Formats: sequence, structure tokens, C-alpha cells
Amino acid sequence: MGGVEDDGDGDVSHYVGFQNNVTDRKEAEAMAKQRADSLREERQALERVLGRVSGLVNDVSHVLVNAESREEIERQVCDEITAIDGYSHAWIGDSMTSGMGLRVRVGAGTAGQALERASEVEWSGSILAQAVEQGQVSVYDSTDELPAAIAPEAFDAASVAVVPLTYRRTTYGVLVVYAERSGVLDRRECKVFEALGGMIASGINAVETKRVLTADRVTELGFEITDESFPLIELATVANGSVTYNGSTAGDENSLRMFVTVSGSDESFADTMDRCRTISNGYVIARQDGTIAASIELAGATIFQNLAEYGATVRELTVSGDSGTAQLYVELPVEGDVRSVVSVLESTYDGVSLVRQRERERSPRPTAEFTATVVERLTDRQYTALETAYMSNYFEFPRPVSGEELAESMGISRQTYHQHLRAAQRKLLEEFFEPDS
Repeated sequence: MGGVEDDGDGDVSHYVGFQNNVTDRKEAEAMAKQRADSLREERQALERVLGRVSGLVNDVSHVLVNAESREEIERQVCDEITAIDGYSHAWIGDSMTSGMGLRVRVGAGTAGQALERASEVEWSGSILAQAVEQGQVSVYDSTDELPAAIAPEAFDAASVAVVPLTYRRTTYGVLVVYAERSGVLDRRECKVFEALGGMIASGINAVETKRVLTADRVTELGFEITDESFPLIELATVANGSVTYNGSTAGDENSLRMFVTVSGSDESFADTMDRCRTISNGYVIARQDGTIAASIELAGATIFQNLAEYGATVRELTVSGDSGTAQLYVELPVEGDVRSVVSVLESTYDGVSLVRQRERERSPRPTAEFTATVVERLTDRQYTALETAYMSNYFEFPRPVSGEELAESMGISRQTYHQHLRAAQRKLLEEFFEPDS
């Protein structure tokens, strides 16, 4: 900048100058600094999370591998969590049979009386039930309106996380974790606990399934169903005959393939399949004395798969051609969730009536260990070949179906089918006669 003109007295009266606008540069520098600070804080927070929980996932995995009961899993998981700096208390709870009250199953930490008071909380409509319904981890602090008995203050904590323990359609309650300091339960740790929740539920499911397979007593539920959209009722109605369920196996792309017997039908099976909306395809395995042994594949997700996810096993299913009513009997563990099994049927179909509920001795059956070992040794093709033969009464005399027909039902040659069948039979007999070989 400099003077360019005087006022006649030798004084400068005007100036000429220029300026550089550095606003954009300053803003860019400020944004860069802000981003650098944010990344540094993010990295530091991540390091804190990793430092606190890096061993927790491994420790919980070790518990799940070695535990032999649900109670052992729950107790050790809570112990492992409270051993981590920053987590003061942890407990696992679920709803009572009525669906209203909370049952605290196990806890770790020092607040014994607080756990007793927590048991007085209503489950229905609570943050615990909401976490299960939404299927995600929820975090609350002292500013949130919570039942006093489970609020952070009741456990001298700053915040609390509610973690749903859900495996497929089965819920094993919630894991509730209390943090001593604010900011401990951030979104990163929520991700860790979300993964842990799935691991814990899967582990509980595994030990519960093993227990169910070896249990001496089961709960039997009997239902009558009249809804015409129920697959086997529709099949009986269209075929104008009676239908009996013989068993099932996994089909293509997670579908369900069922083996059924259709009696008294006066219609061709191909025409029947064309008219059934709930069945995607089917074929005749054998015909004998007016009775058809058939394999059908159900369309879409099925009620049978849903029941299995609640631990229920179909033991008997028949549909009378005269009444059009299905008689369904299922078994589930003595401690199984009867309410959920009934609910899933009633919410799927109209005209569902629970006609029997009783606890009884399990029917004699092969041990779970033997069955699991055989299944593990068989390939998918060998398993299907063996199951198809059994469900089709191939081992009866006289045989109602030929190996060629069974091969055709699997879409393979007769020679290939017999190779799979013989291999499956050999492995089955090896496990029976030489289990330690």
C-alpha cells in the first residue's frame, strides 16, 4: 500500500492497496485440525475399548466351548464381564412363564440386595422386553426414566446396557451390564456386546439341545387345526383323501421336504400338485393298494421350521379326509417355552386348538451321541439316500418301491443312488459294531 496523491500541502490524501482473502485457507486449516482431533479421539477411544474387552470375547468363547449346562454358561459369563475394568455388575434374566414378571437367573458383582429388588420388576413392557423385541443392544444412563430397581443408580453405576440373548427365533433372556463411568458403554462396546449376545445364545442353544436329546421326559402338546391354508390340510382337501406325515428333511435353498402318505385319493398326483398353493413341487415315490407315498416340498418359510427353532419336534401329524382337520402332536423340553409354541401356531393359522398338554416319558430312541456321530460322517447325498429309502419303506419286504424310483426322485442314476445308499449303510453299521475304530 502506498500514497498516490497529495492535497497540495505535500500530505498524502489517498492510498492504493490490496488484500489477500485467506478465509478459505483458514477454514480448510480449521477443518483439517478438527478432523485430525476427531480421528485422534476416535483412535484413543478404540484403544480404550480394545484394552478393556480384547480378552473378553476369547474368555467367553472358552466358557461356551467347555460349559456343560446353561447355568454354568450364565454364571461364568457374568463373572468374566465383571472381571473387566469398567464393568461393575452383570446379570442375566428372563421372563417368567406368565410373561409378566422378571426372573433374575444369575448375577455377578457386589450388589446382592439390588439383584433381589430387580426381580420385582415387571418384564412386560420393560426395557428388557423392548430389547428382545427390537433385537438390539440398548444403553441407558441416569437421565433416562427407568424402573428404580434396575436403573444405574441402584447398582452405583453410571449407565446400563441391555443385551438380548437370541438365537434364531429362540430367546434366552437378556444380559444386563452396568458400567462404572459415563462413556464406557459407547457404540463400539455395544457392537462387542451385540456379538457376545449372539455367541452366548448360540452356546446356550447347543447345551440345551444336547440336554433335550438325552432327556428322559418331554412335554407333549396336541393341536387340532382347521385352517385350509395349513399345507397338509390343503393337500388332503385337493387330493380328496387322508394325509399322514412320515418325516422331513432339508430341501433346496433352506426349503423343507416332507415325506407323506396320501390314502383314498381319486385324483392324479400331478394335478394335485398343480392345485396346491402351499406346495412348490412333489413327486410320487411309490403306489400300493390305493395309497401313494410321496415327497413334497413346501413353498417358502414353513411353520414346521419355526416350531423347530423353538425346540419343538413334530412326532405325529395326520389329516382326515372326512373332517379336513389336522391332528398335530409335538414334543419339546420339559422346560420348553410352551407359550411361544402355542403362540406361533395361533398367529399363523386360524382354527388352532390346544387339545393336549402333558409331561411324559420320552419314547425309546437312539442316543444323541450315536445319532450325531453317524450324521456327521454321512455326506448330504448319503444322508438323503438313506433317509429317502427309509421313509419310502424300501427296507420292507416286499418292497413297495424300487431303487430306480428312489434314484429318479433324487435326480440321479440308479447306480449312483445305490453307491450313496451302500456307503451310508456301511458307515451306519461301522458306528454300531465298531464305534471305537
